[in-house]
Amino acid sequence: MKPIPVFKGRVPKPITSSPPPTPAEDTGYWRFKRTAKWLDVSERFLSEEMRLGRIRVTRFGKLVRFDPADVKAYAEGRKSGGSTPIFPERRGAAEGSVP
Repeated sequence: MKPIPVFKGRVPKPITSSPPPTPAEDTGYWRFKRTAKWLDVSERFLSEEMRLGRIRVTRFGKLVRFDPADVKAYAEGRKSGGSTPIFPERRGAAEGSVP
């Protein structure tokens, strides 16, 4: 029988795996990796969706951030099987025009 290890000093915290917060629980902007993880998509797919204007992003210089409310709206729009941009005004499309 192995002896129980004795920790001297600081006791390590248990490793817990909790799901990322939902947009309603979060008040700040999300980073790129966190958004991809929350949507359960690859970073490459998220990058392509950004490039096509299908998901709204906020840029601070070179930094890319996502508003949780916009991410939720994107996810809801994708559930219904929509493939058109959810935020066409960001790509310069006129209101009411069909892309």
